Amino acid sequence: MTAPAPVPSAPLPGLAVLHGDATMLRHASMAAWERPVPSCPGWDGAGLLGHCGEILTWAGTILGTGEKVDRADREKPPADRSTWVAWYDAALARVVDTLGTVPPDRPTWVFAPSGTPEARWWQRRLGVELAVHRWDAQLAADAACAPLDPVVAVAGVEEHLVQFLPGLLARHEGPALTGSLHLHADDVPDGLEWWVDLGAGGDAVPVTEHRHGDVAVRGTASDLLLWLTHRRPADALDVVGDVDLARALTALVR
Repeated sequence: MTAPAPVPSAPLPGLAVLHGDATMLRHASMAAWERPVPSCPGWDGAGLLGHCGEILTWAGTILGTGEKVDRADREKPPADRSTWVAWYDAALARVVDTLGTVPPDRPTWVFAPSGTPEARWWQRRLGVELAVHRWDAQLAADAACAPLDPVVAVAGVEEHLVQFLPGLLARHEGPALTGSLHLHADDVPDGLEWWVDLGAGGDAVPVTEHRHGDVAVRGTASDLLLWLTHRRPADALDVVGDVDLARALTALVR
């Protein structure tokens, strides 16, 4: 079988969308402050906001210097939960200001082994992180869970498949997942497809031509990302072929 023809990398999510998702996340987290977050077991709305504030603070420090900061050295949320909203807002403002100032290609440490070590990597990562957790917060608050912005969702699908899936497969302790997966985002102009070879350790590429996989999954880019991150069931999408393989793939994310 010939290798699929790759397409250019997904566009970078804009800062306005990132800030909008972060703001909606804050509002929804406050509305669900002591409610459990169904898609993030063990967290309530406050815990979700605290996690996102910690990520923003960590990213802000890294973006400020370009240097590595270990996860273990991340600044933890303040002891007083009543200060978390202001702390989160300050961390968000710092990140947005820094990303709007530094050159996107400035050398910057990133934690993904296959990620390009540039400032723009963090704009993509934070755009996806905040959009997905905004959805989580709205779910916890019993609010309407707005779909993810298509540009953010496409970036998130690509990031998950190319940068994170190989590591998830390598850490998987059950029977090895084998076969191929074909994803199709049907709300993107001209469509966008990805082909994943699980037998090659999760080798994934966006493709320009249609390819048959052992399982094909079609839906909006938002639903595809929410499914890949174990937030939407396979039944919510159009799945053809090995449904068990599709379910096993998303079960890698806990």
